[in-house]
Amino acid sequence: MNKMLRRAIMVPVCLLVLFSFSCKSTPPAEPEEAAPVTDVETPVAEESKSVDEQLTALRDRAQELEEFGIKYGIHTWKTDEWTSVAAVHETGRTAYGTDYDLAFASFTTAIAGYEKLIDESFAEMAIEMEKRLKEARAAVIAAGGDTYFPNEFAQADASVDQARVARDSGDYAAAYDAAQIALMRYRVLELGMQAYALNQTIVANNFGQYASEEYNRAGTRFDEAASLYGSADPAALDAAVEVVALLTVVKNAGYRVWAEEEVRKADSARILCDSIKAERSMPQEYKTASDQFRSAFEKSSQNEWEPAYFGYRDSAVLFTQVYQEVTLKRNAADLAMQQARNKQEQSRQLALKADEIAPLDENAEGFDPDTEDDPSSGASDLPETEEPVVTQEEIQ
Repeated sequence: MNKMLRRAIMVPVCLLVLFSFSCKSTPPAEPEEAAPVTDVETPVAEESKSVDEQLTALRDRAQELEEFGIKYGIHTWKTDEWTSVAAVHETGRTAYGTDYDLAFASFTTAIAGYEKLIDESFAEMAIEMEKRLKEARAAVIAAGGDTYFPNEFAQADASVDQARVARDSGDYAAAYDAAQIALMRYRVLELGMQAYALNQTIVANNFGQYASEEYNRAGTRFDEAASLYGSADPAALDAAVEVVALLTVVKNAGYRVWAEEEVRKADSARILCDSIKAERSMPQEYKTASDQFRSAFEKSSQNEWEPAYFGYRDSAVLFTQVYQEVTLKRNAADLAMQQARNKQEQSRQLALKADEIAPLDENAEGFDPDTEDDPSSGASDLPETEEPVVTQEEIQ
């Protein structure tokens, strides 16, 4: 009895609890339109590839080769081929992180292309470098640098030996680096000999006074070049280039002062030539002097005072020679004309004396009583010019 009563009570209670839970957890459903059923595509496995270590390594290797090639000038040695490989490399960079397969293929192709270009270029450049080294070495010897700087010359030769050893072992990059050092060292020595020659000219002519600041700096930079040689060769080369430039300025300043004096001399000689119309008497020689003067002027306009100085000097000498020769010829012509007048005067005097001794008949042929006593009649046939001009053909 009690069991049946408990069942009867519990069933409604359970139903009540269930109903109560159902009401709290599930709100009344509103009518909705059924969503259309669509097929969901599964992503393709290849497109879901992400960047991995292998792809990154390829990217870094291609970048490394590109930088290496630019450093050693491969991009200018084989311009067209390099441009094509660089385009493939750029495709890989663009596809990196978005298209795995395209990036992978592009980097792989670019790496192979870069390596091929680098190997081929170094082999060709080695031949060219050997030629340049021989020429640079010969230039130093021609300037006397092998004897004036014997220890430094030996250091340059040692770099050449290092380059050849590296090349023969297949290390073209090391060979290139060593050859470049050798070229710099030879160039420093050649510039050193140029500086030596410039300094000799400056000292001999006391040109240092005309650009003392530049001359003092040249000495300082020369010492720096000497101390940097063999340990910091690029810096040594820069210093040597500046030394030659500074000494050139000093020498130029000295020749400018000298040239200005020669200009005055040449102008004075030319004015003298024009005063006696020398251009008409000696046209070719006058033209030669004028051309020399004009050439010197052009050099001075370009701030090249050494050739300008010698040009002005030579033109002054040529104008002076023209003036002297024309003057001599004019004097000779004047003397000849005076001698001719003297002879005519002597002839007239003789004629007068003869007439006194044995007078001519007034009706004699050739007798003119109106001119007989005219003292100027003997010279009437001579032309008178205010400024006679003598040509080369007149007095030989």
